[in-house]
Amino acid sequence: MRAAVEKATRWAAIDTGAIEGLYEVERGFTFSVAAEAAAWDSMHLYVGETASKAIHDAFDAYEYVLDVATQSRPMTEAWIKELHSVICRSQATYTVITPSGRQEHKLEKGVYKRYTNNPLNFDSQSVHAYASVEDTPPEMGRLVKELNSKEFQNAHPVMQAARSLRLRMCPPLPGRKW
Repeated sequence: MRAAVEKATRWAAIDTGAIEGLYEVERGFTFSVAAEAAAWDSMHLYVGETASKAIHDAFDAYEYVLDVATQSRPMTEAWIKELHSVICRSQATYTVITPSGRQEHKLEKGVYKRYTNNPLNFDSQSVHAYASVEDTPPEMGRLVKELNSKEFQNAHPVMQAARSLRLRMCPPLPGRKW
């Protein structure tokens, strides 16, 4: 079980950065690195040092999340900001698309964003949309409130996962509970 969890975590750690546009990897690479410890240790040879560091940061972040998942730490906005610092540890800047073009900005770790960030997947030409700058603080507050609710805490883990995904993707409908 431990090996399966580690493989799944590695896979997710690699895909996280690829979705964010931090680096590009092929599916075969993702599978190989997730499945083989030797590939994990020599990953920098295949994707470069920067991408390797970002993947390791994502893996550390998944480990960090276990504290909340096992309820040894409470889910708070402060914890989410700490998580951002962990997952972005080795990332110094990020790209912002402005009306005047692409710009590199210093990445402030552990704070909510100040610029719109909707990464474009150049292969599919699809945009991975996030909350606006203005909506981020209240949406994060809403997320924490929902995840700490008795209804969520008492739900089956599969329902918790489905509800967490829905909470991230769309706001609640007026007058409806999740």
